[in-house]
Amino acid sequence: MIWGAGSEPVEVLAPGSTPDPYSGVDVEDWSTATVSETLLALVEPVSSSEPDNLDRQAVITGYRLYFDGEPSIGRLSRLRVRGQVRRVSGEPAVWRTPVTGRARTVVEVSLTNA
Repeated sequence: MIWGAGSEPVEVLAPGSTPDPYSGVDVEDWSTATVSETLLALVEPVSSSEPDNLDRQAVITGYRLYFDGEPSIGRLSRLRVRGQVRRVSGEPAVWRTPVTGRARTVVEVSLTNA
């Protein structure tokens, strides 16, 4: 369980499979993905910078997720965050909070189509 109020459910998705029409071999099918696990995370919006226009709001480009422990999430994973399926950007990393030294896993997801 992640610390304090503000944690949100994040679903880890697993792809379905469909036979390839040419080879007959099963291939990943994300249109039939299922939820393999639901975790709690703190969700931090990541935004673009708008240095030339101070009156314009920044655009959300992804989310940074903070998990307790080391969830089974890799760079090829897809997660449902705030109702939208997103791809993991880069490798998840263990991060220690400077105040308490407690370890968290940090994962970034992008807002590209999944």
